[in-house]
This record gives sequence, C-alpha cells and structure tokens, in this order.
Amino acid sequence: MISFLAAVALARSQQDLPLAKDLIGRMFVRYYKASTVQGKIRLTVAAFTGAVTVDTTLALQRPDKLFLRQRKSAGEKQDYLVTADGKEFTYDPPSTSFFTNDSRLLEKMGPNAAAKDLQDAYAASTLSICDRSAPLDVAIARTVDLDYFRRQLATIKTESETEINGKKAYLIDGAWRPYGNAQLSGKFALLVSPEGDLFRYVIKQTISVPGSKMAPQEVVQTWDVDLKTDLPIEAAVFTVVK
Repeated sequence: MISFLAAVALARSQQDLPLAKDLIGRMFVRYYKASTVQGKIRLTVAAFTGAVTVDTTLALQRPDKLFLRQRKSAGEKQDYLVTADGKEFTYDPPSTSFFTNDSRLLEKMGPNAAAKDLQDAYAASTLSICDRSAPLDVAIARTVDLDYFRRQLATIKTESETEINGKKAYLIDGAWRPYGNAQLSGKFALLVSPEGDLFRYVIKQTISVPGSKMAPQEVVQTWDVDLKTDLPIEAAVFTVVK
C-alpha cells in the first residue's frame, strides 16, 4: 500500500512539471526578446585524454552591437575576438584562410551593407571562433540557429525540478543528434529556469577513433552558462578592435 501511494505521488509530481517544449520555447523567447545579454559561458570537454576548457565572454545590445571573446586552455591559438559597434565589425580570419594569424578582418555594418546587425556579424564570424555552441546560438537568437538546435534534440522530457547555484531549475533530457535527420549519437541534458534562463547544457557521446584499436570512449561536453538579460552595458564595451 505504501509503495502504491509513493508511486501515485511520484506520478502526480511528474504531471505537475512544465512540458519540455514549453520550457525550451520560453528559453528561446527570453533571449530573443532581450535588449541586452551579457555574461559568461564555460565549455568543459572531458575525454579519456583529459579535459579542455573554453571561456566565452559575451555582451550584445540589439540590434547591432556585439562583443565576443573566447579563450581556451590548450592548443596553439588560444584567444578569439569579435567586435561590432553598429557601423563596422572585426573578427579573426578562419584558420583555413590565407590571412596571417596577426591580421583581423573588417566589414561594414548597416542597412546598405551585407551585415545589417549583430546576428549577421555573428554569422560571419562563426568559422573564426573556437566554440560555436548551442548556448551561444541561443543568446544571439538567429532563428535559423534556434531551429537547428531544436532539431538536434531528438526526444525531450522534463525529468525533475532541481536547483543550481541556489536557483530553481528544471532538468530536461533526451536523445541527441548532430543535425535534424541524422542518426541518434548521444544524450543531452538542459537546466532551464522557470523564466527561461539557460544554466547548463550537456552532451554525452561515445566516440570511436577510426583505425584505432582503443575501445570506444565517452566524451562529455558541458556548457555552464551565466548570462544576464536587459541590463545596461557601457558603450565602450563595443569598441571595435582592429
């Protein structure tokens, strides 16, 4: 009898949880409508070879101002920078380009330019940054990127109500795929506040190295997110770095 009542109580508590699709939609809207977004994202990649981190500092003011700096803990090139002030924007050349590592690319912004706003500046620089991540895409809020991210989440379910850093959140998890019609290749977890703040995003995959005799290894990517919305940002933050 006790176990039956416990099962009923659990079922009721799960029924009381918000739907995963509603929480994800709320998250999209929160950042899409925010006049400003600022804060940090930390990626930690944990694998059998060790761990690497990438720290992202982000500030944006819609429609056309952007500051994006990334620093990784290992590798030859460690710093990446994108700046936009509404009139022009600069970014590092892609690693596959013929430009030297010391040069920065500059493009005009505005109604008559190819890049009209911060979303266009971000799109132009995605091959030049270290961590093009779903949390960063959510903050920038290009609709095409949000749709791509949504399609990566093959199945979604709100598992529980929890807490992170003293803040209420909901755990959403499910099956993950690299793009919309790809085969399932991992699992994901999201921590999202009732208001739609993204706190954490995790992808777990088992990776096999072609031609290697090593057994498949688990790789875990964790993005810890601390972004604030609709707070004032000093104009100097968006000074274009050439």
